Amino acid sequence: MPKTPAKQHAREIKQSLLIAEATSPHSAKALTTLKRMGTSPSQWQLTPIKWVEEEREVPGMVTCPTCHGQKFVRMEGGVVIPPPPTDDRFVYANEAFQEANRARKPYGNCPTCGQFKRGWGVIPQGKIRGMVRAKVMVGYPQFPPGTRFDSQYAAGMHCHLCNKLVMKSHRVPVHATGDDGVTHGMFVGEDCARKFLDVKLKRDDDSIMETGNAPLETT
Repeated sequence: MPKTPAKQHAREIKQSLLIAEATSPHSAKALTTLKRMGTSPSQWQLTPIKWVEEEREVPGMVTCPTCHGQKFVRMEGGVVIPPPPTDDRFVYANEAFQEANRARKPYGNCPTCGQFKRGWGVIPQGKIRGMVRAKVMVGYPQFPPGTRFDSQYAAGMHCHLCNKLVMKSHRVPVHATGDDGVTHGMFVGEDCARKFLDVKLKRDDDSIMETGNAPLETT
């Protein structure tokens, strides 16, 4: 009975682990991926990137929808009493502050935006994590014409070398020309780029890496 592709792949990984004296199955998986494309780690290089400043929706901090950034709210039976119309918010804020102080919560009592701080307990911040509009640097890799994205993991938001999930802000575009003259391309995680390909990429912490001219599905 012929072996299935999955079993064949597992056997190749195990063999790479022994031959290359790799330190883990993760290392063996990466080396096997390179071997399947007919390349070696030294042949890979960072792909040129065109950087453009764009306004994007990115993770950030937004005003707390419960306390509206004030950190203090009125509570009744453990349930938040919503703030009244704008004209009466001064009275509401004053009463909320007094209730919080009576409950020994002088730094705020909002149950939505509270964050735990060692030695202080849960302290409301007035903000929660959410999506915000901001200007960020967006990278568009410029792969050589005819580049093949033939890694078995070349789909979605995963590292094409080891198949671990990689966010847009942390993936690195690389390419290599194999011994057969074919140019191969990948998007890999920063750790795999450094460990296996000796490739490093300097960029802004909040930057985003798009697929550029790579014909890949990113959803």
